Amino acid sequence: LGPILSILRRLPDSDEQSMHCSPRIVISMALIIQDDIAGSAATVEPVDTRNQEAEGFNAFELGAAANLKGYLALARGEFETAREHLNMARAHGERGGAAFSWGYSISTAGMNLLIQGLMPEALELFRLGMADPRTSLDESVTSASLVSCYVCALYQVNDLDAAQDQFDQFKDVIANAALLDYLCVAYVAMARIHDHCGRPAKAQKLLDEAETIGHASLWPRLVRNIAWERVRRALMTGEVDRAQAVASRIERVEPDLPEHWCPFSEDAEGQCVGEIRLDIHSHRAEAALTRISEALTAAQKQGRVRRQIKLLVLEACAHRENGDEKIAHRSLRRALALAAPGNFQRSFLDEGRPVLQLLREDHDVHTRAAGPGGDSDEVQAFVEQLLRAAGVDLGSAPPVEAGVVALEPLTDRETEILRLLGGGLSNKEIANNVFVSENTVKYHLKNIYAKLHVGSRLQATSAARRMGLL
Repeated sequence: LGPILSILRRLPDSDEQSMHCSPRIVISMALIIQDDIAGSAATVEPVDTRNQEAEGFNAFELGAAANLKGYLALARGEFETAREHLNMARAHGERGGAAFSWGYSISTAGMNLLIQGLMPEALELFRLGMADPRTSLDESVTSASLVSCYVCALYQVNDLDAAQDQFDQFKDVIANAALLDYLCVAYVAMARIHDHCGRPAKAQKLLDEAETIGHASLWPRLVRNIAWERVRRALMTGEVDRAQAVASRIERVEPDLPEHWCPFSEDAEGQCVGEIRLDIHSHRAEAALTRISEALTAAQKQGRVRRQIKLLVLEACAHRENGDEKIAHRSLRRALALAAPGNFQRSFLDEGRPVLQLLREDHDVHTRAAGPGGDSDEVQAFVEQLLRAAGVDLGSAPPVEAGVVALEPLTDRETEILRLLGGGLSNKEIANNVFVSENTVKYHLKNIYAKLHVGSRLQATSAARRMGLL
């Protein structure tokens, strides 16, 4: 694109509607393809997209400019402005007969709704878009953007089969035609589906493919986002040392965007969330809480509901890591209240056992409580939905004393560590025996305590003996 940009920049700038092609619009589109968000924003800002009489190619290019303005407003957290630009883009697309412009309008408008927590409305918009004949007329950019966002939404509500079906059907189109944020949300969702279904090799292969696309397309932001997903995967399997090693190799760059701009692929993931998650699992809860406080304040001010949900879930984990159980459950309840209306299941399930344990405790407390009413009924039903999705048997009675009921079976590694714990070994001695770090031993002990419903080494060994595990 470099030579093309050089030629375009030498052309005279004009706002005359009679021009067959506006260099400014083409330049702004080329810059966004290069992921130069700030440059694209500055270039497209003077373009007036409000001409309701434009037809043909002029309508097409105004639709493209309005789409870009909508995407940029979404990044700024100006959701009403984004809606206005995207509706204008759809109108221009209708007059210009441009499936290209129309498809981006629908996909970005759906993400605009999803980020605000309006998941049912987003899903309905995506479904209508996928059913429209125009989607099949252009089997490249239109389908790529639309199906990528649809896969993201389906994954978020835990409709994994439908998400995989859409991804498998359009994978080549997404890989070849989707822009950075669209490709990122689809590939990460599909990689997580593979992990959930016990296909880690396929998840790894897909992330490798996305990283390769990032390098080939000169998209370092995509490469970084994929790297943070690798960090998350390592943390979810208890490999804290490996997660730290991967994170140490990620290039930390100061964003060239104004403060609190957030491209939609990083609304609930990316560097900010990745660093918070890593802090929690590395026993740096205070550092995590400091990061969360700043990010959460900005998300609340902008009305980024999905981001608030994720940050509150991580805040609950950080407070639990700090030993502040009551505050942890307070943060969890706030997240649940925001998530339940939109069925944002994966915001919780993607954080693994620590959140699962908090959810089970929350469920047990509110099940024993007398007659919760109002909004709490919806929240309690959502908690039960999450636990069932995680494979928890809610038919079993809540545990009434330490070690009576295990939440889920111990893994082979956890059984090995429990046996060494029962032998009186210290964390350092256990680490030397199983060839892992002390941090990894602490991670496994935390999971063992959660599964046995205990809070100390002594309780764990006592409960394990009663249950015949030692």
